[in-house]
Amino acid sequence: METNQLVEALARALDSAKPAQEYCFLWIDWWATCMTKTEWAGWMQAIGAVTALGIAIGLPYFQKKRADKENFEFALECVKIQCALLDGIRVTANARPGGFKAAVIAARESCANLLISYRAVRSSQLSPLQHINWLTAQTTAGQLRNFIDNVGDGNVADEDIESVITQLFQTSIEQLQDLTKSRRTQ
Repeated sequence: METNQLVEALARALDSAKPAQEYCFLWIDWWATCMTKTEWAGWMQAIGAVTALGIAIGLPYFQKKRADKENFEFALECVKIQCALLDGIRVTANARPGGFKAAVIAARESCANLLISYRAVRSSQLSPLQHINWLTAQTTAGQLRNFIDNVGDGNVADEDIESVITQLFQTSIEQLQDLTKSRRTQ
């Protein structure tokens, strides 16, 4: 091997031993922001993995919170409809003398639909206080349904019907207020 060949081989070896080209973040030429392609790839992979973990952990949490809120709003809406139904019975009955029996019987289907709506609420997703308030309101709706059935079956005086409807209406308003308060405490 000649000297020239030896020098050329050493020069090639030195060229190949040069450090890889570095790329700087935002072109800031500072040692902490300048890395090779493989180092940048490693960092991007690490940042991507941490981001994916954060999304995988956080997304179900926020989805559950949203579902719980929507479920509570639906439960609250059921109680509002119950109050409106009872108020509607009172208004309709007061529009004509002796009209409580007819107004109560006319509300039978609306009351049945209300009970179906109550069953659609996922009570396990309500907080304990909300669950108690919702259950009380649902019980009142069941009492209304039983009362409507009894009015349709029997001979009940209009004054008695008015008294029961007024009592159920006042109870429903209190339950609506309690349920609304329980939203603020959560």
